[in-house]
Amino acid sequence: MDMYAKCCCLHMSQNIFKTSAKDEVSYNILITSYDQSEHCLEAIDLFLEMTVAGLKHDIVSFTGVLSACANLFVIKQGKEIHAFFIRTSHSHIFVANSLLDMYTKCGKMDLARRVFNQIPDKDVVSWNTMILGYGMLGEVDVAVDLFESMRDSGVDYDLVSYLAVLSACSHSGHVERGLSYFNMMLSRDIKPTNMHYACMVDLLGRAGRIKEAVEIIRELPNEADVNIWGSLLGACKIHGNIGLGRWAAEHLFELKPKHCGYYMLLSNMYAELGKWEEANETRELMKLRGVKKNPKVAVGW
Repeated sequence: MDMYAKCCCLHMSQNIFKTSAKDEVSYNILITSYDQSEHCLEAIDLFLEMTVAGLKHDIVSFTGVLSACANLFVIKQGKEIHAFFIRTSHSHIFVANSLLDMYTKCGKMDLARRVFNQIPDKDVVSWNTMILGYGMLGEVDVAVDLFESMRDSGVDYDLVSYLAVLSACSHSGHVERGLSYFNMMLSRDIKPTNMHYACMVDLLGRAGRIKEAVEIIRELPNEADVNIWGSLLGACKIHGNIGLGRWAAEHLFELKPKHCGYYMLLSNMYAELGKWEEANETRELMKLRGVKKNPKVAVGW
């Protein structure tokens, strides 16, 4: 079962499960496999089936089903499983972090904070999840306070910690604070990934400091990716910088030639500036490359 599931042959794993004697391990394999696929509902059903079969849930069962609840944003089932865990098991950091992930993804930061406060030995995942959660909801001051408290608690920052706080600063316009955290990262010899650079381009771009954002791209130690160019294109859209917007779009066309959103965004930029000929040329380029407009693609920033 485990071999087939890891080789993306989930139907074969299911067949073996149905025709074999079942124990906790076989249930856990399918629960975690369903959680990592589009079958998250089946993961919840299997978790409940274990109870009916008289089998005992363990850490793997709980983390798998809570992750499935987080992916489905089903807070009711998640809370029921949380209550079941409290009644039947002792506290465990993996399950506690899974609860944090579920509650933050469902936007229930009050419940997440309650779980967080009850964790005796918080690890870096616990702190990162909370910082990301508050950042996503725009509660930047809380996210930054947690970031500072994390250091005071003796837990070392990792790449995700910096990504979480930089993202929070970017979406709130805290430019100087974001720059100071990025410089702190560099001073500690923590090598930024392209996602960190994309956050910095986004941070500066949103604030209209597009030249500084371009300077970061030109000095990158590696090739800029879609996230970095996308952040620059979004900034250019907001501030009407068609020259740099075209430059960013050309790189995006090379990296994602079939993504209609970038063509539409550039075309709309031209249209807003009254450059109808260029707008039409961009749409013609879409047709020439066989790129079809997808109404579900968001082209905003």
